[in-house]
Formats: sequence, structure tokens, C-alpha cells
Amino acid sequence: MAQLAPERGESMKKSKDLKAIFLQLRELAGRSDIEPRQKQLVGKATERLKGFRRIHNPSKAETYRCVRDVAESLIEAFLV
Repeated sequence: MAQLAPERGESMKKSKDLKAIFLQLRELAGRSDIEPRQKQLVGKATERLKGFRRIHNPSKAETYRCVRDVAESLIEAFLV
């Protein structure tokens, strides 16, 4: 399973797993078969991750909060 936070000593901006998540969200938002509201919520998740990436050394609580926020946006977009 991918880690959202980087390994010790690795910058958040250089985290390969975080870059992979951004790529997947961009691909999802670029699909033609999703509704505008879904695209908006995917964009909200992307923006939340951008804010998280700016944190140099996130705590576990910050990481969990970010995961929760992103998951809530995606669940609302595709399951509600």
C-alpha cells in the first residue's frame, strides 16, 4: 500500500506516491463520463492534497486529516 507521507528525510514535494495520486486524480477529472459536480469534488480533493504537500514534515494527525478529507470528497463524488 502506498504511503502518503514521505520517508524520513524526503521532501513532501518529492514524494513519488503523492505524485502518483495527483496523476490519478488528474486522469479521473479529465474523464468525459463524470458529472460536473464530481469533477468539482475531485478538484477539491486535489486542492487539499496540494495544501498537504506544502507541509514540510507533516505529523501523523495532519496526514490522517488529509486522508480523511480526500476520502470524504471522493466518496461524496462517486458514492453519494
